[in-house]
Amino acid sequence: MNTPNLKLALLAASQAQKHVTVNEALARLDAAIQLTVIDRTTPSPPNEPADGDRYLIPAAATGAWQGRADALAAWDAAAQGWLILDPRPGWRVWVVVEDLLLVYGPSGWHPFAPSQLGISATADDTNRLAVASPAILLDNAGAGVQAKVNKASAPDTAALLFQTAYSGRAEIGLIGNDDVTLKTSSDGSTFTEAMRVPVATARPDFPLGITLASGAPLAHFEEGTFTPTLDRGTIKTGQWRGATDITVDSARYTRIGNLVNLRMAFMFDGVSGPITGPTSHTLRGLPFPPLDTSANNLRDYAGIAVVTGSIGAAKSAFAVAIVNAIDMLFLSLDPSPTNAPNADALILLDITYETAP
Repeated sequence: MNTPNLKLALLAASQAQKHVTVNEALARLDAAIQLTVIDRTTPSPPNEPADGDRYLIPAAATGAWQGRADALAAWDAAAQGWLILDPRPGWRVWVVVEDLLLVYGPSGWHPFAPSQLGISATADDTNRLAVASPAILLDNAGAGVQAKVNKASAPDTAALLFQTAYSGRAEIGLIGNDDVTLKTSSDGSTFTEAMRVPVATARPDFPLGITLASGAPLAHFEEGTFTPTLDRGTIKTGQWRGATDITVDSARYTRIGNLVNLRMAFMFDGVSGPITGPTSHTLRGLPFPPLDTSANNLRDYAGIAVVTGSIGAAKSAFAVAIVNAIDMLFLSLDPSPTNAPNADALILLDITYETAP
């Protein structure tokens, strides 16, 4: 009789030569326990094997191994022969030359790759890798390290989900498309998109806007060009009144929240000599209306102006006082006589005003 797993011969009552049976059983145990093989590709028995050398027999083997594919071959120097053992499901073997652990199953030997793995946690069909740990370290084995989350196609999801008591609170990744999206939730079921970075432009978009430190929402950020007009002055002295026309050279705007910054250049045409004395003008065609739209509720705004001559003349600066009414800004320009701009000078105007929310 033999044992069911390793087929070790059992001693019989009054058996002669008992040591033969015992030694054969020990030889099989020595071959099968703590199983390590040299390789699994040697096609025929080596000519001078060392005592205890073990191999996995490959397909199409020859000699004493012929027809024993996937079996374990161990050289027994005392018996001067190969002990060949047929593996059972679940046997594990370490292949030295490949630095690889194999396991035997219905389809033969294959690399050990469990379908589920739990480290201080219980894995399941959905969470096939489960880890419970105070921290997880992914260290580099060279100059750097990458953690990759792959999905099959654009409509699928590749994301990181952050939870509280196993209820989702934030998710970031490629969620239903190839844009980088950040979503948040207060109940784990309804998620609101807070940020999106389109893959085509790489420019972040905030669907709900941005909130400042004070809690006030930063509802706008916009920049572009506009076409203003600058009316002839209502108060004119000196050379200002000699201007036959006002030419607007360029105008741009930037809006951040309720603050609007205007940058424009214009010229007073038909002026001879230095431009001196105060004047006020009405700036129309604003990209956004001023906050106060009543002539009885005027508001002062900040502004500066720089004047440069038409060809390399020295720059001059003068004060600008700005008030608004309805859909316009009143500009008061008053250069000092000692710092007056030249005739037909280019005036660079920079104004910041407040618009309605």
